Amino acid sequence: MSSPWTNVSSIYAVLTSAQFTGRTNFRDAQFTGDACFGGAQFTDRAYFGGAQFTGQTCFASAQFTGGAAYFDSAQFTHEAIFDSAQFTDGASFGGAQFTGQAIFDSAQFTDGASFRDAQFTGQAGFGGVQFTGQAIFGGAQFVRGTIFDSAQFTDDPTFALARVASTAELDTAWPPGWTTRPAQPDNGEDPAFLYLTRLEDGNPPNT
Repeated sequence: MSSPWTNVSSIYAVLTSAQFTGRTNFRDAQFTGDACFGGAQFTDRAYFGGAQFTGQTCFASAQFTGGAAYFDSAQFTHEAIFDSAQFTDGASFGGAQFTGQAIFDSAQFTDGASFRDAQFTGQAGFGGVQFTGQAIFGGAQFVRGTIFDSAQFTDDPTFALARVASTAELDTAWPPGWTTRPAQPDNGEDPAFLYLTRLEDGNPPNT
């Protein structure tokens, strides 16, 4: 499917295995039902910034091979599935809101991934993800269980000011070298959250 700047306002999308050969623009689009891009191939930049996904969203095994993928400020109301997706030229989910479960298991990010200020209200799964470039989670907010089991990082990930609700499930597994600490209200931190910190900074694991 050739897609030179596809621009929509409201759509029910079933585009499994579709091929987008030009720049794809779904900025601020409203997906009013399930949106399925499973196995789709994007050979140029893909823009989903500000898009609203009100049904289940599936990008499982999608391939973004010819340009960066932008999901900044996108809103995912239900389950968002990105397992085994491949991002070869960078991916940005800055400020994205995941109300339902977010599944990125076994995804590959080969040129950097940014989840800066993203909000994960549901469970977040990053098990087995490969981050070949820089992985940025600065300011991200996690409310429920978060799993990074077997995730691989070529560069040290960034979790500066990232926080997790103190009521999050105990099965949360952070990347090696990271743990949580109590908030410091005197520094303006929210006492309802724990904050990510490096173990090597002399901080014992939170219990």
